[in-house]
Amino acid sequence: MSFELSVHTPEILTNLESSWLKALSEEGLICEFHPSFSVNSWGGGFLPVKVQILKNSFPTSNKYGEDPLLAGFELDVDAYEKSVFEINETSQIEVCRFFFFRTAMRRSVIDLRLQCFAAATLANMLNGVVIDHQAGENFTGQEALKNAERESKEYEDFYEKNFSELALFDGWN
Repeated sequence: MSFELSVHTPEILTNLESSWLKALSEEGLICEFHPSFSVNSWGGGFLPVKVQILKNSFPTSNKYGEDPLLAGFELDVDAYEKSVFEINETSQIEVCRFFFFRTAMRRSVIDLRLQCFAAATLANMLNGVVIDHQAGENFTGQEALKNAERESKEYEDFYEKNFSELALFDGWN
């Protein structure tokens, strides 16, 4: 079963990629997007990411090892007419940008952690909302980051053996 998250945002930053990488590093994920990636020209599809885990940055960080890993997720980016998105019964935001994140059934633990934190940090940076389609819930701000940690930890606990099946990064060629 695939795992899907979507993010709706009211804005987009001019230099989004570098801000996004900085936000991911603050969560212990030192990342490098594939050289062809740009949010403004991304045609959709699988986005490979080089990830190095910062030691002692989260409870399971040291299980990932110190070598750079190859991870990724499918990403679609779209703009649309401004509309109101109801976060819950008492709050709403105006949105105009949509990001859809998906990993397939055989995803690794790093793929899922990266996917969850890529969505949460993006929503947090752009004052948007993460829709966790599996949980049927919406998250903003720090709650989006807490949900990313919860989803990651649950997956890591369930698929403990996946730590030994991580793909090492061997360059972009």
